[in-house]
Amino acid sequence: MTATFAARFVCALALVGGAALATPAPAPAPAPAPAPVRAPDSIDYERAAKNFLERHGRAGAEAGDLTLDELVETEFLAAPIGVFELAIPRRNLATPSEPARFQGLCLNLLDAQELWLDWVRPNDNDTKPVRADLAAVRKWIEGWDTKQLAASASDGGLGFHELVESTPEEIESTERLRKSVCEGALMGGERKCEPVRVALFPSRADFVEMLCVVGYLRPNLQPYFWVSGLETWHQFNMTDMNLFGLAMSYPAEGVTGSTYSSGERMEEKNKNALNEQITQLALNAMVIRLYDDDLPGTVVHSLSINMVIESFGEIDTRADGHLEGRSTQAREAFVPGGQSQGGILPTASAKNRWRYDAGRFHYVRPLRYAQKDGSKERGRSKIKHANFVLRSEDGVISKLVYGPFLGSQAEGLPEPPKGLAEDQAEFLRAYRVAFIHWLREAGAGSKKASQAKFAEWLRELDSRAAIEDFEASLVTVYGVPLSSAELGKESLEGRFLLWLSKQKS
Repeated sequence: MTATFAARFVCALALVGGAALATPAPAPAPAPAPAPVRAPDSIDYERAAKNFLERHGRAGAEAGDLTLDELVETEFLAAPIGVFELAIPRRNLATPSEPARFQGLCLNLLDAQELWLDWVRPNDNDTKPVRADLAAVRKWIEGWDTKQLAASASDGGLGFHELVESTPEEIESTERLRKSVCEGALMGGERKCEPVRVALFPSRADFVEMLCVVGYLRPNLQPYFWVSGLETWHQFNMTDMNLFGLAMSYPAEGVTGSTYSSGERMEEKNKNALNEQITQLALNAMVIRLYDDDLPGTVVHSLSINMVIESFGEIDTRADGHLEGRSTQAREAFVPGGQSQGGILPTASAKNRWRYDAGRFHYVRPLRYAQKDGSKERGRSKIKHANFVLRSEDGVISKLVYGPFLGSQAEGLPEPPKGLAEDQAEFLRAYRVAFIHWLREAGAGSKKASQAKFAEWLRELDSRAAIEDFEASLVTVYGVPLSSAELGKESLEGRFLLWLSKQKS
């Protein structure tokens, strides 16, 4: 069973090698929870937390005399990038190579907001002031002296505008953009949102040790942060302080608690991998915030993946996959099939058969291959275009599955054989990403009409009532249901499958 992000809890959401783990923290207890017992070769959580604090000028700090908010406020440097506040430890930004990487990520997140504006409000003259500010902020970011930034970043007495010597006009542009996007400009409506605070961690040591700091300064959260496997996480979320923490390096292959600082720069093998991963995860956070954490998690991921593909021409990340099975408050109305117990997507699966071309065609090609295989299988359903074949990585195990796969019409896929668990999860991921792509590009006939309808649907979802009755929102905009048993032209999923059957494989 796929699931959504956890809703409104003081919790940690961690991408464990690609798996989402969201566990709600209990209400603060009168006394701190006892520290978990460490497993062999696990991280010495307290020692790791102290390592971080010592490196960042907080040696000897303990719970009670330092809060996480104070730590982030003083030891991180944040740049205002529209709806985002993108922060990085001052110590890391003082490294000569980091300011340019940080600058590039800031530009990516600015561009992502403009792309979202194109999706939600295409050809809308009312967006001209916002677009003018987006252009002005882009010029401001491009004008940073990264050498000067590296030289002075460690000065804790200076804010970001002071460090980059922003002019009064540049400061005004950044503040005006923030105000407009947080007051509804990105939605075309009145829904307001807080800025999304994103903290970046260039090194694996800083990222993992910051997780340990959370448990050190907030002992009641130790059962959720001081856990086995912490060294493989990619992301965490502190909802009560509006902070998303994102790693900029992958954990080393075979990493253990004693080697947690070992890692690989995300751009080591693909120069765009870092940009793609941070953009994807930040967009997830943005969409969640814009829709007040009410959208189905699979829709959030599908939107962000499509935006990354549109921005970079591909998506070569380890940020998602076999991942939506472990979270609280499960409520899915988009893709209800999948493993009930969830699981972890191994790092090596970034190059499985669904991702061999890094999503360059929105996964249409591998889906079409699986659809063609399904049409030849014995026992296939009578609806020829609704059949797909799952295959194990070694090709030994295979299984025929058939739609509907979306919405209330879908009965949900049964538990797959052990060797097909990952392939089924990756199939569902590819299926929903391609469906969202089709909806925007061909869901209403012509490309122009389809993009207009898609924008209308995203705005319709601005209404809480529309989100709560997700399938009804599609009927309101498109005039037909999400899916049907017949999977013909009378439903969106049927139209998508017919369209897919005509694509090249």
